[in-house]
Amino acid sequence: MSSRLLWFFPCLLLGLNCGSRGNDSIESTSGNDLEQSSENTEMDDSTMEVDSRLLDAVEETQARESLEIVELGTVSLNDSGSSSLLTVSIPEDAISFSINVIGTPGVFFAVDALRNPQDKQLIVDEWYNSPLNGNQPVICVVCINRIASGESAHSILVPNTPVVEVVPGEYSFRIYGFVQSGSAFQPQFNPSPGQVDVSVVIKRSSDGAPEFGFLNLNLHFTGAGGMTAANAASHERLQTALKTFAEIYAGAGIGIGTLTYRDLDEGFQVVDGFSKVGNDFEEIAKLTADNPPGVNLVFVRELMDSNSPIGGFGVILGISGGIPGPSGIQGTSRSAVIIATDTPSEFPTSNKDLMGPTMAHEIGHYLGLFHSSELGFGTQQLHDHLQDTPQNDTSNLMYYDSSSGGIKLSKSQGYVLRNNPWVNLPPKEVTP
Repeated sequence: MSSRLLWFFPCLLLGLNCGSRGNDSIESTSGNDLEQSSENTEMDDSTMEVDSRLLDAVEETQARESLEIVELGTVSLNDSGSSSLLTVSIPEDAISFSINVIGTPGVFFAVDALRNPQDKQLIVDEWYNSPLNGNQPVICVVCINRIASGESAHSILVPNTPVVEVVPGEYSFRIYGFVQSGSAFQPQFNPSPGQVDVSVVIKRSSDGAPEFGFLNLNLHFTGAGGMTAANAASHERLQTALKTFAEIYAGAGIGIGTLTYRDLDEGFQVVDGFSKVGNDFEEIAKLTADNPPGVNLVFVRELMDSNSPIGGFGVILGISGGIPGPSGIQGTSRSAVIIATDTPSEFPTSNKDLMGPTMAHEIGHYLGLFHSSELGFGTQQLHDHLQDTPQNDTSNLMYYDSSSGGIKLSKSQGYVLRNNPWVNLPPKEVTP
């Protein structure tokens, strides 16, 4: 793989949803030392036109019974950035599992050398040093279970392709840590010693891989777009966006479960910075520590990264905490999806509100989907590892440019989404 592939790694690593080229300037508001409002509002199901068969009689306690969290504790990384070999036992009724790695701000982490009980490599040993992988630790394109590293918090989902089977028994893996220096387009990577906390979230079902499920969402408002916790249930634009999101995910067999509304300080309306110690994204994501289970959505006026070359590359509609983001745990520095409410007028689809599709796209990243096709910058182009997602299909939800208006999900993409631990199994009496 050519090193020129690194040109589009910044957008991929951050889970950015970039639109048409543009660079509207705006004064940034600092998000430091801002506290979360205590106001919460539960959404009445009647405000959403969602298939009631996925919602009726669903209790949170019933949904959570499908998850088992195994704490592997604090793990040390040596001077080469690598941990000792870790193991976890995956039960016979497991349908998927996630590995969460929580570490030092400003340091990137990645799972390495994941082998199943049959000694099959799901993640290649020292893939970050492999010439076949471009000698880079950002994304493992040579891994059968593709992964992307994450800054300060990292997660992987197994399986994230129908090609990988969950085999019960003992899995082994290591954790690798590194720091990045240099420019975004000519990065340098160096191993980083230290300590990380590692946990494994196992999704279990005696009925096998689910054909449908439901997703709880925690919605946070900064006042951007006129949305607050108090008016969210009746806010026309928000409810239209949620309906659009629900319609897109219904095609993957996923319904919306409980919606929780919360306010954040208005100082977060402009988010400037997604990387390095103390960035705005981390400040917001950490405010989710007391949230109930589910994906955390934050609505701001504008997303920007003024200290990075990608800040002037294009309009950022949304950003995910990872591919996937942490699951089974809240309050990490990557436990959020942030959506910008301002839509530039120059977008080709400006006659349509992009907020709903952007929510669906970014949550797709958070649950484990990569871009179906990346922007290749006129050089080598990267596509996802799923066999049924056509290359450069602008109608696909996960195409890198959301201004294309794509909303389709393939069968394999739906499979990946339903495998994520945050997508709950409904009670057995609830059927599609």
